Formats: sequence, structure tokens, C-alpha cells
Amino acid sequence: MGSRRLIVPVESLLTDLIDHRGRTPKKLGTDFSESGVPVVSAKNIKNSRIDMEHNIRFVTESTFKKWMPRRLRAGDVLVTSEAPLGEVAYLDDDRDLVLGQRLFALRADERKVHGRYLFYLLRSAESQAAIHARATGTTAQGIRQSELLKVKLEIPEDVVEQRTIASILGALDDKIEVNRKIVRTLKLVARTLYLSACTSGSPGGLIPVREACQLLYGKTLRAQERHGGAIPVFGSNGIIGWHDHAIVSGPGVIVGRKGTAGAVTWSQGDFYPIDTTFYVQPKNGIPIAFLFYALRELGLETHGSDSAVPGLNRDAAYMMKLFVPSASALSGFARTVEPLHERIAQADIEISTLAELRDALLPGLVSGERSILDSEAIVSEAV
Repeated sequence: MGSRRLIVPVESLLTDLIDHRGRTPKKLGTDFSESGVPVVSAKNIKNSRIDMEHNIRFVTESTFKKWMPRRLRAGDVLVTSEAPLGEVAYLDDDRDLVLGQRLFALRADERKVHGRYLFYLLRSAESQAAIHARATGTTAQGIRQSELLKVKLEIPEDVVEQRTIASILGALDDKIEVNRKIVRTLKLVARTLYLSACTSGSPGGLIPVREACQLLYGKTLRAQERHGGAIPVFGSNGIIGWHDHAIVSGPGVIVGRKGTAGAVTWSQGDFYPIDTTFYVQPKNGIPIAFLFYALRELGLETHGSDSAVPGLNRDAAYMMKLFVPSASALSGFARTVEPLHERIAQADIEISTLAELRDALLPGLVSGERSILDSEAIVSEAV
């Protein structure tokens, strides 16, 4: 059994709450810049982590000092106030960040609640329900600071117990982050190898896309059939479900045809591309891995058609030209990159497995219904 449990409002667990709703560079007499201190906004909080790889804006150091008289610290918990509501992320270091609009930064009173435990607690279904119950709005729900502070949370009275629970779940998230870094590094290495194979002076030449590959149409699959099975179903923006059989043997490349037109995605294994996509069939002995990088570098998204629903014009794509090096260079590239793709796929599988385990353990640990000792043993074996 754990320690006595308390039901308390969020307000009683904090030493500070930073809220910059309405604050913009314009109101501070400046504007966003090309580089500098990154601004974290609600759109950067995804899957309970801070994504600073996409959609990043910056401000100058002087604007940062005006904007953030109270700076973010390691241990702060970020919560989105709207669009979407209730997404959370944990800040694990003291890096300089600007807190943008539609975000709260909660600073835990460590005498009462451990910051990382608060992060996991706010991710639980019960806490999310409590946050949404105090939200307002019909088209887009949002929560005011005053209402967030009134949200009731159930916590163990013993902060040591909280730390232990946060450590168990954190071990899984830390291992997931290690794998993400591995994936990012390997992808960078693979792209560098591609660019090296295509540097000026390399033997080879430009050929039309139609001579390098065919863009074949995916197959219709109703939404209600995109579940079950172990075969990934690809739409124009990546995996959108699972099926029990494939129509293309992997490894393979999927290109967005409708929707996210021109997006290029890799599948290490067999897959099912739906009718909003093309899948790539190599020609003239060009390795599929080389085509993946070559097509990504072409900027296919700029060759769309249809005003209502963005679409990739296949004929226009076929007329684009890509550089193909010599046969020996292609062979060397494939031999080097294929193992990298296999390692990336392994890391991605491990990320998914660890995330599923974390999500399975979280509800019982934060509610006190799951044994801490048993959970520690399970996580120790997993990581």
C-alpha cells in the first residue's frame, strides 16, 4: 500500500504559474527573428513532449529578456490552454525558451509534489477529464488560468512515493528519447551519404523521374477496415492504420497524392498504400533507398494540382529530373544505407513498445492501484 492520498486543487501544489496569453513580439515593440531564442507554443507540444524540430520561431536575446522576466526552469510542466486543450510536456533542463501564447508553465512546490510526477498525473484520463470539465467554448475549447488552478488532483501525500513513480515512468521516457536521438542521427547520416553520392563531379547525370521509377496508385481501403493486423496502412501523411495483408512488399516508398501532396515516406516492411497515395516502383536498377532520398530532395509538394483538395500532378512529377550517380556508386550507397534503415526501424519499434508499456503503467501508478515494486521490475527488464 502507498501513502495516504490527498485531493487538492492545482493552485495548492504550485509556487508559480507563468501565463503569457496575449503577449506577442509586436506588443513588445519588436518581431520574430531568423534565429535567436526559440519560442515554444501550443503547436510545439505533441505527444506529451516539446517538439522543437518543426514550426519553430525565434526572438532576439533582447526580446527574450523583455518577454521572460521569469524564466522557465528544469522541472516546469507546460500545459496547453487551447488548440489543443490539456496537452502537457515536461521541461527537463534549464535551456532558454520563450513561453508563447496558449501555454501555461506550472512550477511545482517540491515540498508537496514532484514536478515530473505532476507531469504524469496531468496526463492521466482523470486529470484530463477534470481539465476539460472546466473548459469553455464550443468550436475550440479553452481553459482560463483561474479555472485551471481550481482543477482537483488526487496525489500521494508522500513526495518520495511520487518521485519513485515518476522515476519508473521517466525511465521509459528517457529510453524513448535515447532512441529518438539515435533515429535522428541515423537519418542525418543517411541523408549526408545521399548528398555525398550526388555531389558535383560524381560520375552520373540527370534523368527524368519517369526513367527512374513509376508512381503507382494506392488502393482504396475504407476507414473502418484500417484496424487490426500488423501491416501499416499509409495515407499521404504517413501511417493511418493497420491491416491484415499488404499490397506492396517492403522496403518501399510512399508519395502523397491527395491531401499532404508530395510528402515522401519510407516503409521498412510490407505495407498497404491507400488511394490518396502513390507507391514507388524502381526502374533501371536504381535502389529504392536512393529513390527515397532523391524524391524527397525534389520538392514534389510544389507540383500540386486541384484547388479544393491539394493533389500531386503525376505527369509534372515525371518530368522533373533527378541526379543518378554511377552504378557502382548506387550499389555502394545501398549497401551502406540499408543497414541504417534497419536500425532506424528497430529503434522505431522499440519506441512504440516502450510507449505502450508506459501508457499501460501510468493509470495504475498515479491512481495507486498498481504495485510500485512490480512496476519497477517490469520497467527494469524493459530498459
